[in-house]
Amino acid sequence: MIAKDSVFESDLLSTGIRTFINTGQSTFSQDGSIYASCSFYGLSPNFTVYLDVYYFDRCSGELTWRGQDIYQGLYPACGVAFSPDSKLLYLSLGTKLMQYDMSLEQFQPTRMELDTFDGNIDPFHTTFFMLQNAPDGKIYMSANNAVRSLHIINDPNIRGIGCNFKQHSLKLPVHNNFGVPNYPNYRLGPLKGSPCDTLPVVSTDTEGEIPLSLSPNPVSDELQIGYDLRGDYQHSVAEVWDMQGRLMVRQSLDSYQNRTSLSTRDWLPGIYAVRIVQYGRVLAWDKVVKQ
Repeated sequence: MIAKDSVFESDLLSTGIRTFINTGQSTFSQDGSIYASCSFYGLSPNFTVYLDVYYFDRCSGELTWRGQDIYQGLYPACGVAFSPDSKLLYLSLGTKLMQYDMSLEQFQPTRMELDTFDGNIDPFHTTFFMLQNAPDGKIYMSANNAVRSLHIINDPNIRGIGCNFKQHSLKLPVHNNFGVPNYPNYRLGPLKGSPCDTLPVVSTDTEGEIPLSLSPNPVSDELQIGYDLRGDYQHSVAEVWDMQGRLMVRQSLDSYQNRTSLSTRDWLPGIYAVRIVQYGRVLAWDKVVKQ
């Protein structure tokens, strides 16, 4: 646990639920409220995959059991990831990709099969394994073989096949063996209405009319700004202001790209406010730290 002026070790937590730990993946939802893990064990063709889901208290660090789902069959791998809005959970099973609706307390009946492995070889089978959220709002998935591609969930906030899952669609210049990078959720932000405030300097608790993402944050050389103007980009600009109230940058936006980049190499270290403005109205804003 991390306090204001110290770091200390917490006691081990016991949920009272029997789980099997072998090979798999674990992750927190993007809002920090849910913890999910998957593990599988056994010998081919009789594998068993356990999906375990817990509520997570960001103040106490305690997990509360929510439920489990079990798969049996030829599922030689598993991985988990939440959608950026934390409403959906994705589970890979080696040869299948599943989706759950986490807005319902009983999430097990909501499981939906999105796709099955298409048999692609590159130069080994590009089956489904670990998943990772990325700053561009997509979820990338590795294979449990050394292959030269990654799978992509292009619109992970969408329920069902509308999430636009594409197998082996990102080609790599080299072989990738099993894993994906494990990035902490640096932009978790403060917990609203709670005394447990986390990194309020990096991410504010403002709620805008449109989604806004800033990455990386802190930034060194180039800032990526993600937004969704919902088809109306006329008279829309991104503005950057320093803490003295001086306008640093004003850049027109393209609705069809939903993303723009700014060079930050000449910025002095400090905190800057980034705003999306349309017809003089601020649609969204957040802060970014220049290292």
